[in-house]
Amino acid sequence: MSRIPPSLWIAALVGVPLALSFVPGFPQHGYGHVLLLYPILPALRSPERRRRILLYAAGIALHVLAYPDPDLGFLGWVLLWPYLLARERDDGAPWFRSAFLYGYFRAFVGFYWLGNVHYTAWLGVSLASGFAFAAAFEWPLRRLRFAPYALRVASAWLLFEWVHSWLIGGFPWLFLSHTQYRFLALIQVADVVGAFGVSFLVAIVQAAALEANALRRVTASAVAAGVLLVAALLYGAMRGGSGGRPDGPGILMVQSAVPSVVKEQELENPRGPDFHEALERLTREGLERHPDTALVVWPETMFPAPYLESDPQRGLFLPRARAYARRFGKPAVYGLSSFATPQRLRRGYNSAILVDRGGKVLGLYRKQRLVPMSEEFLPRRILPESWCDAIFLWLSGNLGLPRSSDLESGEGFATLDAGPGLRCATLICFEGVYPDLARGAARHDRPDLVLHLVNNGWFVSPRFLAWRVPSFEQRQCLAAWVFRAVETRMPFFSCANAGVTCAVAPDGRILGRVDRVMGEGWLHERVPARWEEPLFLRGGFLLPPALLLLILPVLLWRARKRA
Repeated sequence: MSRIPPSLWIAALVGVPLALSFVPGFPQHGYGHVLLLYPILPALRSPERRRRILLYAAGIALHVLAYPDPDLGFLGWVLLWPYLLARERDDGAPWFRSAFLYGYFRAFVGFYWLGNVHYTAWLGVSLASGFAFAAAFEWPLRRLRFAPYALRVASAWLLFEWVHSWLIGGFPWLFLSHTQYRFLALIQVADVVGAFGVSFLVAIVQAAALEANALRRVTASAVAAGVLLVAALLYGAMRGGSGGRPDGPGILMVQSAVPSVVKEQELENPRGPDFHEALERLTREGLERHPDTALVVWPETMFPAPYLESDPQRGLFLPRARAYARRFGKPAVYGLSSFATPQRLRRGYNSAILVDRGGKVLGLYRKQRLVPMSEEFLPRRILPESWCDAIFLWLSGNLGLPRSSDLESGEGFATLDAGPGLRCATLICFEGVYPDLARGAARHDRPDLVLHLVNNGWFVSPRFLAWRVPSFEQRQCLAAWVFRAVETRMPFFSCANAGVTCAVAPDGRILGRVDRVMGEGWLHERVPARWEEPLFLRGGFLLPPALLLLILPVLLWRARKRA
């Protein structure tokens, strides 16, 4: 087999699938990923390398099984074993290529549901994840020879998760800690060190156990990891909640189950009231069952009219808001599109608006962190505005780029004050999985809860397969939301269009959920009291960058000495 130059292989890997994904009518299948098999084929000749490939495959399979769904969280305690065992079989293969391919396929399988949005999103996240795994996990693991093995593994994994959470806009997904979101006694320590710290703990325990098994003796690392685990569990036992039901004001969250494609088409060409009849019907049904509801919540961008901030009297927003206020008789938070001025009607904000029982606007929050190429047209960061307008119009008109890819980002947090016990720190869409955004919202103006509005209607059943399989995205979101509640020690209420509408207590207990992907429903839950401000809000989020600052000089010194 002739050798393909790496530059040509990488160009084909990125270029061919990217070009095919924009061909009108071409299915968004993963055909281009077969190019990644080329470096693996020569390795199949060697029995030793075949064993390594089997270990890599086992590791990727564990990454699927340990996270929601199938949600076998106990596998998170051995999740790194196959890769760590495979990398010890050093047979001269290029380490960066092996680590990149493992990280790539880990993301390729774990994030398969991204193929339902667009192939380029799936490809981009997989490539970024592969690079982050090789550069932030494998490279430090090879360079930190002076540190104990378990500490090296845990530190390198922590750096990988941190880099993955901000690289190319950030994607804080499938943390090692997320496998343990139902292990409440363990995750209470997240109010000190965050989800990153829980990942560090799980990684150091399994690395120490692997080392002790290989040496056939109890090592100092195993003892230290055991002490850390016991300390975390004792902290969780003392810190955990009472388990009682909350008695605060009630919130009614409505799940509408409208596919995003249908919603986008309806926003472009409104056909009448049918689109929102389900939301109104479910809201009335919930209010009949719970007349003491203090706040009604609709999901992200589900309100049937945009809001013009400079002239609220203009357009259909005010008449419809007043009509809903008469029908429901309750304050409400709606997800909708808003625009700053009439001159900016083409580019708006993904917003949440608070309306009182009379239809008056009391507050507005604009989404700050947009999803690259799904909400934010990335060329705007570097090219002139006029160029970007022309490029975007051509792409959307000829290659089907989504209309929502041309939004503007908001600035700053907003607390929507709906009354006593209902001061809502608001997040929208994927903002709910970012620890730094939840931390910022919880610190802004002392809210009572975090209120999260999300669509999730894109992730229903991926189109890249000939058969239909359910999406894991919605329940993977839930695992992250549990950590946002524990980190901030605030109730986390999430209202979804399609997915998991849920209420999470400050100790991580899931109080209630509408767990029917693409199923209509409503959830009424009372708001628990927020806890005192935890250490995480005052500085625990600094754990990953502090560790990086500690080991980076050592890595640079060793690299310089080696040169």
